[in-house]
Amino acid sequence: MAPLYVVINADDMGASPSVNDAVCRAHEKGALTSASLMAGGAAFGQASKIAHATPGLSTGIHITLCDGRAVLPQSKIPGLVDGNGFFEESPAKAGYNYWRHWKTLSGQIQAEMEAQFDRLEAEGIKPSHADSHHHLHMHPLVFRSLSSICARRGVKWIRITREPIRAAAESGAKMAEWGVFRALGGINSPYSGQLGIRSASCSIDLSRARAVKATDNVAKSGSCQPVLRFIKIAGGTVAEFYCHPDTATERGRMEMEAVGSGLLRRRIEEAGVKLAGFAELEGKSIN
Repeated sequence: MAPLYVVINADDMGASPSVNDAVCRAHEKGALTSASLMAGGAAFGQASKIAHATPGLSTGIHITLCDGRAVLPQSKIPGLVDGNGFFEESPAKAGYNYWRHWKTLSGQIQAEMEAQFDRLEAEGIKPSHADSHHHLHMHPLVFRSLSSICARRGVKWIRITREPIRAAAESGAKMAEWGVFRALGGINSPYSGQLGIRSASCSIDLSRARAVKATDNVAKSGSCQPVLRFIKIAGGTVAEFYCHPDTATERGRMEMEAVGSGLLRRRIEEAGVKLAGFAELEGKSIN
């Protein structure tokens, strides 16, 4: 049975003008309902203006603790960034470092996440949801810290990276990675739930090769069956599909075309599924 609501979210908004352009196109012409904004992104200023000018696009925060630039100066978070203010590029190395040195780094991580929220709020943006670059917030210690911030700031949704096994297999997921995130989801979801923070029944990555190829065919051939099949596989009451549109790269353009199809939007709605952003779901009673 198809979920009642589907959220299609673009990660990395604010990373560059080309990403911002792709997000705008996919939202205006297609099925993109939501985007996650990087506070330290090179095109954050442009992205914040887009968020205000596009009220139908639900805007969340894309917490960055690896492979990007921090908001705070290096003097305040010396254990997290290099002399130029950049985090460790590898999410695996960053996650291991945060686990190994948590007592030393937890205060710096908390301060940087708070600063990223502050930067959005300074622009008049109240995030509707939270997720992170390379899913580093799924690190149990980071997840608890982020969930507490969300609860205090009134953010009602947080991503728990989990996919039905059939969807993961069809989209080309590495099953070892799938298993790790499945386990982390089991660890993390009770904590955020206790704080009254919701998560989608599942979060499916449209960025992997097979999934992108399938969804890209929607725009190219007019057949929407691949996406509708993923929706059916998703199950539950709220399913999130996340992607990384970008006009500057071949992969990013494929993803933009995949979720930027007006035909895709119509076919999803004809299937009795409601497209929505996380902001639209805040006041709804969803099991």
